[in-house]
Amino acid sequence: MYRSVLIAVAASVAVSPLVWAQTQGPGQNAGQRKVAQACATDRKTYCSDAKPGGGRIAACLHEHADKLSADCHAALDAAGAARTPSR
Repeated sequence: MYRSVLIAVAASVAVSPLVWAQTQGPGQNAGQRKVAQACATDRKTYCSDAKPGGGRIAACLHEHADKLSADCHAALDAAGAARTPSR
């Protein structure tokens, strides 16, 4: 029993940095990093089950848009404006 618990803890410690790297990696632009920082609490509160990739976290945040913090909304709005081409 002790050995299986130890293996599970070791596996979770080894995987955690990989998950963090996927959500905070060097491939992100400045806007994405700002959104990740501003929405971190909202993500943990409303989207802790959403796995990174495939737009799942963004979809989850969108589903809970009426509950998101003002900082998260502002970061999402700024990131959206940065993606919108000027006319």
